[in-house]
Amino acid sequence: MRHSALEHMYFLWFRLAALLGVAILVSVLVLLWIAGHQVLSLQFLTNEWAHRDISQGGIMPAILGSLYLGLGVLFFSFPFGLATAIYLTEYSREHLWKRCV
Repeated sequence: MRHSALEHMYFLWFRLAALLGVAILVSVLVLLWIAGHQVLSLQFLTNEWAHRDISQGGIMPAILGSLYLGLGVLFFSFPFGLATAIYLTEYSREHLWKRCV
């Protein structure tokens, strides 16, 4: 088999795998929409959690918690990870710990 034909075959498999992944994602989102669109409302998204009657509460604290966690990762973890990567690739000596990281 020629190199070009083998390359085309691999790219076909990669495209099919990506298409399968997107199809699974879309089907999961459609099934979630079918199962849950009756309970989604602006009140459900923006209200605080109700301690007495949880069926009347909302999910705003969970949304804000996810937002704060994402901002914490963006402003804290990302710079430290980038600095570590720069240090390991540019300044550190070659040893087992560097290869493991």
